Amino acid sequence: MKTTKITFIILFILTSICAEAQLKVLSTGRVETHNITAIYSNSSNPTDGLDILGDNASLANGLDLIWGCYRTSQPYNAGLLTVQSVDGAYFSVRANGNVGIFNNNPSCALEVGTAGQNQQIKVNGSVVLTSDERLKDNIMDLSNSLSKLDQLRTVTYNYKMPTVVGLQKVQTNSETDNNSTKKPKFVPKADTSGRIHYGFLAQDVQKTFPDLVYKDSAGLFSVDYIGMIPLLVDALRDQKNQLDEQAKQIAYLTDLVTKSSSGPKKVAASTGINETDILTYPVLDQNIPNPFNNSTIIGYYLPTTITNASIYVYDMNGVQLKSYSINQRGKGNITVQGSELIAGMYLYTLIADGKVIDTKRMILTK
Repeated sequence: MKTTKITFIILFILTSICAEAQLKVLSTGRVETHNITAIYSNSSNPTDGLDILGDNASLANGLDLIWGCYRTSQPYNAGLLTVQSVDGAYFSVRANGNVGIFNNNPSCALEVGTAGQNQQIKVNGSVVLTSDERLKDNIMDLSNSLSKLDQLRTVTYNYKMPTVVGLQKVQTNSETDNNSTKKPKFVPKADTSGRIHYGFLAQDVQKTFPDLVYKDSAGLFSVDYIGMIPLLVDALRDQKNQLDEQAKQIAYLTDLVTKSSSGPKKVAASTGINETDILTYPVLDQNIPNPFNNSTIIGYYLPTTITNASIYVYDMNGVQLKSYSINQRGKGNITVQGSELIAGMYLYTLIADGKVIDTKRMILTK
């Protein structure tokens, strides 16, 4: 009777402890804590292989459902978390905070794939980079990007395809446990897509834009392609300025060719530009009107670099009849009076700084 009472007391105590325990192992294989957080894995349970569930509504703001910390250094194993499947899928969190996907030794905050792989990152939304002016210092405008970009070599390429040994299961010492394996070794997958890729060679980019090239711990180079966007914008701006200047020159020259025969007009008046900012060489215009009987006007253009210039009038035998010294720079003209010449054909020439610029014909009628 006494033994029965003792046994009853022990069972009562064990039952009480089990009822109040903070960690319970249920018959289904489920592990439960006092705040209904559960970790379980059972073939009869229609869930994933391992589940961590949280049902603690009173969990304070800022607290994690799952939190882990190594409080000492790891001189021989610098990894915090590794998740790997036998076909090579890989996720790794290192002790230094770097995260690798298909990479067991990431060299930066997040590294996807290893050399020779062709992993993809898909974002169903936007990729946003911090670019607040308040976070930047030593801000300077870009310039001359067009000439620098012209030095870059653009290429197509395929990734090399190294021979890769597949992951194989290795039996443990227990010959009766056919499903047990040792930890498989991480082997990176090669790029087998056969795709042609387009881009730059990091070694070429480093020669012109060294700040856009990074070198990892394995000695491999990477290119900051997003960092090249401002260079392209600046190059387009340079090219636009060049095209605008060419358009001004074309408009000026077109105006010279198509000017009205009814009389002279101010060249470039329709374009709103200053001729002295356009041409760097002298120009001699055809006289207007031509033929003429009372008077005719000969237009010219002289850049500011010209020191001495004159227009000479000759008869068809080459005898000089008139000379007009030119002191005005830019666009100008002189007037030839028909009363000073007899009817006939004449030549007139622009000579600037001792060089013959151009010679044209004019006809005087009476």
